[in-house]
Amino acid sequence: MKDLEEESKELPLYSLIASAFLTFLCNAPEDTRVEYTKKWCKELGLADFDLTKFLSTERDVLQLQLAGLPSDHLSHENAIIILQVRTATMSSRLLFPQGCGFLVFLITCNLRCLKEILW
Repeated sequence: MKDLEEESKELPLYSLIASAFLTFLCNAPEDTRVEYTKKWCKELGLADFDLTKFLSTERDVLQLQLAGLPSDHLSHENAIIILQVRTATMSSRLLFPQGCGFLVFLITCNLRCLKEILW
């Protein structure tokens, strides 16, 4: 079992992968999600990453299953994505899946606002 100090060092890296996953892979097929997640873990020196385990609890998953969600990993991942992402970017993807230019515009605006707040 990893000690608390090691886990605290890895937390920002796992958070980075989770945010990248939610930003870039929420519309991707399962094989693409796995490919990029493995690639990012390798680049960051992490062993493995599971979005469902990182962003939810066993209780959350059980509640989703009780509500009728299938028990496969992809269904859990998709449900967690929908529950976690509440931004204009995700809304625009759901409403305008073909509007990639619009998405780039939204992301750029959000980054500018974030940069002004942080710096």
